[in-house]
Amino acid sequence: MRKVISIFLFMAFILLSLQIVAAGDEQHQSEIQQSTEESIVETAEGLNNLEGNAKSSDFFWSTFLRLEKTSNGQLIITGYTEGTSEVTKCGFTYIKLQRLVNGKWTDYTEYCYYDLYSNSSTKYFKVYVSPPNGYSYKAICEHYAEKPLLGILKSKQKLPNTTTTINL
Repeated sequence: MRKVISIFLFMAFILLSLQIVAAGDEQHQSEIQQSTEESIVETAEGLNNLEGNAKSSDFFWSTFLRLEKTSNGQLIITGYTEGTSEVTKCGFTYIKLQRLVNGKWTDYTEYCYYDLYSNSSTKYFKVYVSPPNGYSYKAICEHYAEKPLLGILKSKQKLPNTTTTINL
């Protein structure tokens, strides 16, 4: 009887932990994603965007990075990573907004995001930012995908992506 109770308590603890983690993810996503009624006036696409039917590796099915300027002067950074059916973890090792200062691209550190993953084959990211005017901006990221390889070993692949520029 003690063994049954122990197993029941263990399972309840595991399920409660999973619910807490899931609730934390939803809260984080609502902080990252904001809505706006403003219209898009300019779009910069990633140079390494992959279409869903243009499978280029055993890891990535579709990837994109996009930087958009709204009519109120905000920028929207959007990224998507979709792995093949064997992928069990994917996302971004980083997504960064960069600006051109004195002829050199530098990270605008207020808008740099790291280790954005999901334990599935897809990850979507979208954030509205309000950087200062008077600069050229671009977004950069590194798409990430991971799949099992012989037991506990994992096989990983990373794919860099960079958008064209937008002037504010």
